Amino acid sequence: MQPGDPLAAIQQWKRDIYYIQLQAPKPKKIECHIDIPSRPIFYGKEFHGEISRHEADELLLSDGCYLVRESQRNPGCYTLAIRFENATKNYKLYYDVNLQQHYVGDKYFDNLDDLVADGLICFYVHLKAPGYIASMNTGDESHYDESPYMRYRNDMMTRRTNRPTLVGTRSQSPAAQASASSQLSHQSTFHQSPPSLPTQPPHRLSSQLPGRNLATAGIATPVLPPRSSVFNSSVGVPPPTPTTEPPARRLSSDGPDGPRFIPSGKQAGDWMDIMQQEKTHNFKTTTFKSLANCWCEFCFHFMWGLIQQGVECQDCGFRAHKKCSEKLPNDCMPTMKKLKRMFGLDLTTLLKATNKSIPYVVEKCIEEIENRGMHYEGLYRVAGFHDHIEEIRKAFDLDGDADITEHGYEDIATITSVLKLFFRQLPVPLITFEVYPKLTAAVTNESLIRDVLVELKSALILLPTSHFQTLKYLICHLNRVSQLQNQNMMSAENLSIIFAPTILQSPQSDPISAMTIGKVEARAIEALIVNYSFIFER
Repeated sequence: MQPGDPLAAIQQWKRDIYYIQLQAPKPKKIECHIDIPSRPIFYGKEFHGEISRHEADELLLSDGCYLVRESQRNPGCYTLAIRFENATKNYKLYYDVNLQQHYVGDKYFDNLDDLVADGLICFYVHLKAPGYIASMNTGDESHYDESPYMRYRNDMMTRRTNRPTLVGTRSQSPAAQASASSQLSHQSTFHQSPPSLPTQPPHRLSSQLPGRNLATAGIATPVLPPRSSVFNSSVGVPPPTPTTEPPARRLSSDGPDGPRFIPSGKQAGDWMDIMQQEKTHNFKTTTFKSLANCWCEFCFHFMWGLIQQGVECQDCGFRAHKKCSEKLPNDCMPTMKKLKRMFGLDLTTLLKATNKSIPYVVEKCIEEIENRGMHYEGLYRVAGFHDHIEEIRKAFDLDGDADITEHGYEDIATITSVLKLFFRQLPVPLITFEVYPKLTAAVTNESLIRDVLVELKSALILLPTSHFQTLKYLICHLNRVSQLQNQNMMSAENLSIIFAPTILQSPQSDPISAMTIGKVEARAIEALIVNYSFIFER
């Protein structure tokens, strides 16, 4: 290998296809020297007007030669004729006026030379490497377990599982965590989810459930959920009820940014469930301009062609032939470097990318609201200033963090509006479409109160781990807000009316049924808030 060889940095890749592409015939335009009045403005001298196939054959003398002719049977339709292996191949040729590009199949080109060059490469690869093409279709040619992506993925899973994470007194942004260590490209903290509570029978399902005399049902009053350590204890919520369950974390020696902790027990299990949760790759057809990127990470072979040589996952960066991508397992490991935003992302994608069990935006907003906004009258009902909400959203998306303290934004309604905006922009609602009918069916059931709550609990267990943990965290917070309803005027019923359309979405779009089902949705959310400890205990 010569010094400066562009392949020197990628010695593990198989180069046969790359060298075959280099040997492919080059395009040679056959010009027409006769003035043709009917020539379209988007064709040049390669246009020969209405000539027959036989006449085109006589003009195309060697491999790589091409011309454009107009159909004699269908005026206004054009044919691209290419010479390859002593035979003429004819293809219907199209031109997109809006894009100003030529195309034959699903690839679009700025000029015909590139279109023909790409076609000649494909012809030549299929001619010279038929065995490899066949192996692509059968899946026999695979080096996925040895690919750089798999080495990176396994290394990241090992590091994220074994390495203690630094946490301060406040939540850390993914960007701040990344700068804490140069060993990992995307760091984040393990978040302490709402604490576990002793299971208590519920005292009521909802104030909107008619015909159920709970006072005579012999159901005990539930224990208030204890306050999580990440929240400021100055808002007047009673101290947590002692529990015999093991702590959610083990403290070790302090680090420069605060105490270290290692997740243990149920919390670590929830985090690992999210990290190992299946996620499909988000592939998009891509043009790879750099030679170093034109190699399939599934079969290790070169991705031939001039444009749209293969596909790339928009979430993790995995590159492959289109055929190879169809054989990949659902093991995408997204990174914030590829995602480049926090709002409007699939929840599982975001949590896997940031290595967290709760979205950072949710964590930080709720933390700020609990610190200074729990007594605010009309909390969540009053909307914030739109421009400020957009400023915070853009800061989270572009910088990975935002200053939402009182110094930055005095109005707590702005912070509550950002939180609601985050949930509204989720592509899949927090309570997914699959769980929605089971949840609404449970609260319309005329069974005993306990049976209804058991149905709600069973429905929520069907949520993906990322959705369940985030919902649990949110409902725990709303439960605390409702405990201060004498001051903030926000009862569980009021909160449910606000959050039902934010975290629930009916699979049906009928506006008439939506008005009716809205009351059922609010009733379901109110039941979750009021009976948090019973429903979310596993």
